[in-house]
Amino acid sequence: MSCGGYIKTWTSWTDLNLGRRFEACEISRRNRGNRHHWEWLDASTCARGKELIPGLLRIMRAMEDDLKLIEEQKKEVEDKLKMVDREKKELEYKVGELGKQKRIGQ
Repeated sequence: MSCGGYIKTWTSWTDLNLGRRFEACEISRRNRGNRHHWEWLDASTCARGKELIPGLLRIMRAMEDDLKLIEEQKKEVEDKLKMVDREKKELEYKVGELGKQKRIGQ
C-alpha cells in the first residue's frame, strides 16, 4: 500500500543487509507505518556474504584511513622539500655574492 509520498531508492549499510537496495517513501524512512511504501529491490545476501562483507568493509575503511595518512605525510615531505630547495637557492646566491666580493677584493 502506498501513501502517495515521493519514493526513493536507498542502500542498506547494516551488517545483515549490507549493500542491499530498497525503495521507500519519504515518510516510511521516518515512520514505519503500514500505509507507507517500503520494499527490497535486491535479493538477500547469502550467509557467507553476510559473514565476509562486514570484515572486508572494515579492512577497506582501514586502508582508506591509511591512504589519507600517507597522503598527508607525502604533502608534509613535499612542503619540506620546497623549503629546503628555497634555502638551497638562497645559500647558492649568498655563495655567489661572497665569490664576487672575494674577486673584487683581490
